[in-house]
Amino acid sequence: MCQAVNELFADELKEMEQKMKLIIADKDSLIADKDALIADQSAIIAKLQAQLEQYANNAQAI
Repeated sequence: MCQAVNELFADELKEMEQKMKLIIADKDSLIADKDALIADQSAIIAKLQAQLEQYANNAQAI
């Protein structure tokens, strides 16, 4: 009886471990996606800042 209970718990622990690995992989993937979005936003902001500087320079020249 104890052996069967121990095996059941061992199987459940293995299943939970696999689920946790999947959750961690999903979390890591989401973090990578977030980092990529932040990089994209930073690039867009830099581009907009450069355009604003160009507009300001053009306005001063006029």
